[in-house]
Amino acid sequence: MKGLVTWATDNARMIMALIVLSVVAGVYSYANLPKEGEPDISVPFLFISVPYPGISAEDSEKLLVRPLETILTDVGGLKRLSATAAENYAGIALEFELDWDREATLADVRDKMSTAESSLPEDVGQYSINEVNFSEFPVLVISLSGNIPERTMLRVAKDLQSEVESISGVLEANISGQRDEMLEVLIDPLKMEAYNVTAG
Repeated sequence: MKGLVTWATDNARMIMALIVLSVVAGVYSYANLPKEGEPDISVPFLFISVPYPGISAEDSEKLLVRPLETILTDVGGLKRLSATAAENYAGIALEFELDWDREATLADVRDKMSTAESSLPEDVGQYSINEVNFSEFPVLVISLSGNIPERTMLRVAKDLQSEVESISGVLEANISGQRDEMLEVLIDPLKMEAYNVTAG
């Protein structure tokens, strides 16, 4: 250690020149380094959306999600696959390794989806394959869950929707996953006849 200190003091001019050269190289690199306020971040993530109007969540899982999961698990470089089955809809999220080949993966997924079409119901809607790009989709997803009645959950979600929409910079806030409310009407023909009212 003493020898290194002695050598540095004996060659002070060379040490100072190396320090100045390092500072100049650092300033030059920083000045020429491309900088963006909102960089385009490529995320190794694809989302497949399959619409099917009129299908229940249970049937969506059986008829859409399971066949697609079986075929898409063979896509090269796949890290994780998760699926969502809902009314009128099925969604498949595919996460890949960070060093993914975007073009080759997209081609592979399109090929698998073309193969999967034969195992899907005939009247299923046109699917879409979407690449996740944070610069194109400035979206925040808030998920609510809990052991409370569905109506209470929907009321909480609507209150939260109003609060989120009041924040400056928020264009819109949508609620998804809720069931459409239905009204059941039971017609008593005898009462209708007593009041002289027709079904029409």
